[in-house]
Amino acid sequence: MDRRSSWMLAAVLAIMPVSAPAAKVTATFANTIVDNGADGFDSINASALYASFLDTTAREVARGVLEFALSSFAGGTSAVAALELVQVSFGSASTQGAIVYGYSGDGIVTLDDATAGTILLGQLPPSNAGNGPRSLDVSSFVSSLLASGASFAGFVLRFPIEEAYIAPFNGGTINISTNFTQWTDLGSTVKPQLAVTLVPEPQTWTLLAAGLLMLGGVAVARPDRSVGALHGHPKS
Repeated sequence: MDRRSSWMLAAVLAIMPVSAPAAKVTATFANTIVDNGADGFDSINASALYASFLDTTAREVARGVLEFALSSFAGGTSAVAALELVQVSFGSASTQGAIVYGYSGDGIVTLDDATAGTILLGQLPPSNAGNGPRSLDVSSFVSSLLASGASFAGFVLRFPIEEAYIAPFNGGTINISTNFTQWTDLGSTVKPQLAVTLVPEPQTWTLLAAGLLMLGGVAVARPDRSVGALHGHPKS
């Protein structure tokens, strides 16, 4: 290989996409923020993750809040991503599935996180469908966070009934709840995770194809010097 071909090969290798980083990131925190008595969110349960809407002797609303660090994927702008949870129990009247909202987090749990989620990402299956793994595609949301340079992906779990329920607020019989991974009690392998696989930019593949074509052109144009050697005249 001559010097020009070597230079071209080095240029092609320089723009070749490496394998896309992929990982499952465990939540920085997975807490539940609670509104006791319909007077605003006022307490944090740091040992469990659940969503509930209760109206028995007094109304109680609980929203699960999670945040995941995105530092492992810094520099990426497009990804295939899924929020992965494990449902471990549910209330007997839980015919609804929790809805999931997204927000750009800061790695710290506060009461304000209960209302931080403004981007509707989807809805989980009805709680009474049974316990087990839950997964929600959040690719577009995570990609937008990566493109903006956000440090944390935040998620809020809540029930649709919060918007629809009007009365009585006290003394009713509504009891809807879903418990997800217990943050301190269960093993780390079933804690909430965000599975992310970065997607190479389209222009990277275009540059690679162009580089390969150029290298191929050099190889075709380069004369085969061995031919002259084979057919050269013998020395006298």
